[in-house]
Amino acid sequence: MPHRRRPWQSRSIGGLGATYLGSDLPAADIIEMAAVSKSEVVVLGVTLQEDGGTRTLAEVRAIAAGVSPSVELWLGGSAAATIGEALNGRVLTIPDYETLQVQLTRVGGRF
Repeated sequence: MPHRRRPWQSRSIGGLGATYLGSDLPAADIIEMAAVSKSEVVVLGVTLQEDGGTRTLAEVRAIAAGVSPSVELWLGGSAAATIGEALNGRVLTIPDYETLQVQLTRVGGRF
C-alpha cells in the first residue's frame, strides 16, 4: 500500500512548539519536516517489530544521518535503549517522563 502523507498537528509542550507527525512515518518525511520546520529536536517513540528491530534501526539511522548534525535526536519507547546503543551517542535515550521533563527544560521548556 503506498504511503499517504498524513496531516500533522501542532501543539505546545511546556511552552515549546511541538509537531506530531503520526506513527509509522517514513524517515524521509521526518527528515523533510525537521528541515522545513527548522526543528532543534526530533523525538521518536521506537518499538521493536517482528523483524527484531532491523527496520526500526534502519529508519532511525536514516533520520540520524539525514537531519542536520545540530538537530538533537531523542528516543523513547521500548526499543530506545537498544536502538540508542547501536547509534553510538548520536541519540539521547529518554527512558521515562522525568528524563523527558529535564531535557525539555534544558532546551527551554517551562514546567
